[in-house]
Amino acid sequence: MKALITDGSYIHTVGIIRYLGINCVQNYIVGNNKYLDIAKYSKFCHKYIIGPKPENEVEFIKLILEILAKEKIDIVIPVSYLSTAVCSKYKSEIKKYSKIEIADFDKISIALNKKLTYKLAEQEGVSFPKTYYPKSINEVEKISKQIEYPVVIKWLFEVGRNIVVIVNDEKKLVNEYNIICQKYEPEENCLPMIQEYIPTANNKVYCFSALYQKGKCKRIFIQKQIRNVPANGGTCAFAESFYNREIIENSQKLLDSLNWNGVANIEYKLDIRDNKFKLLEINPKFWASTEMSLKAGVNFPFLLLQMSQGINLNYSEEYDRNLKFHFPFSREIEHIKDKPSSIFHFIKDCLNPFVKSNVWLNDFMPNIVELALCLVNNFIPNKLKKVLSCYFFQK
Repeated sequence: MKALITDGSYIHTVGIIRYLGINCVQNYIVGNNKYLDIAKYSKFCHKYIIGPKPENEVEFIKLILEILAKEKIDIVIPVSYLSTAVCSKYKSEIKKYSKIEIADFDKISIALNKKLTYKLAEQEGVSFPKTYYPKSINEVEKISKQIEYPVVIKWLFEVGRNIVVIVNDEKKLVNEYNIICQKYEPEENCLPMIQEYIPTANNKVYCFSALYQKGKCKRIFIQKQIRNVPANGGTCAFAESFYNREIIENSQKLLDSLNWNGVANIEYKLDIRDNKFKLLEINPKFWASTEMSLKAGVNFPFLLLQMSQGINLNYSEEYDRNLKFHFPFSREIEHIKDKPSSIFHFIKDCLNPFVKSNVWLNDFMPNIVELALCLVNNFIPNKLKKVLSCYFFQK
C-alpha cells in the first residue's frame, strides 16, 4: 500500500508516517524545503518529493496530480489546514488517480471561518465565547467602549500563524489591534476578531478528535492539554487523555450537522464561571498532537486508509484513558521559554517512565532535527537566524 502525505515540515506528519509505516505502508512525502522537512529524515519515508507550498494552489495541486499519475498511490492524506483546503477543493481531480477521505470544500470552509463556526454552534446549541467581528479599525474603537474585559484578539480565519493576545483595558485593545494589523496587513474581510476571555483552571484546553465515515462518527479521542504553546492556550506541549460525554455530544452535533467525512479536531475551554465547555474552533484536518492519539491506540491515518479501501468501520470509544504524553524536544522547550516555572514539571515528566513522548529511539533522526530547529527558532539571535534562513530556505 502507498500513501501520499503532504507537509513534510510538520511534527505530526512524522507521527502519521510512523504509524502508517509500522503497518507496512510506503509513505511518499511532499514538502517544500529539503533541509527543514523533518519527515524526510524518518526511516518510514519511502520517497521525498520537493515542490511548491500549498499557498501556490495551482502549482501545488499540479504536483500532486503529477505524482498520482506516475505512482500507484492508494490514498492522499493532506496535513496542514491549507493543504487540506486545496485538496478538498480539487477532490474530484484527485479521485481520478487515487482515494482521498476528506470533507467537502464548503464544509471545510465553515470550519476555517470562526464566524461561520459559531453560527453553526448557535444553531446546534453548543456554547461558545461572545465574539465581535470588527470591519474596520474605527469599529474596534467603538467596540472597546462597550465590552467587558479581559478580551482576546484572535484571527477570524485559519491563516497558519497563531495570535492569541489577551488585553485588559480599552486603550490596550485598540493599541494591540493596530499593531497586529500593521504587522500582518490582513484584508478588510479578514480582520482579527475580538472575543470574550474564558477563565479556566490553569489555561487547560480540551481537544476532541474524530474520524467520520460518510457522515457517521466512527472513532474518537479526547485529550486535556496541561501545557501549551503559547502558555495561555494553543498547541499541545503536554497532555493527558480524557473522557467527557458533554464534549462528545457537542462535537458530534457539530460534525453530524456538517455531514462530515475524514478527520477533524475540535477545541474547547472549560469555563469556571458556569462549568460549561465553550467551543473555540473546529480544525478540519490532522491536529498538532496527532501522535498522542496514535499512542493511545487510535490509528487515525491507518483507519483512513481502511476507509479508502471500502471497509465499513464500527463505532468505538476505546482508547488508553490513562495516557500522559508530551513533546520534549520542541513544544515543551517553547512552553518553558514562555513560562519558566514549568521546568520542574517538565523534568519530573521526563524522568517518569509512564509519561510517553513523540521521541522514537528506533527512528531518532526526525527528533534530532526537531530539537535543532526548536533551538534555532527560540534561542538564535534574529540577525544570525536571517543568515541561516537565506541558506536553508534555498530549494
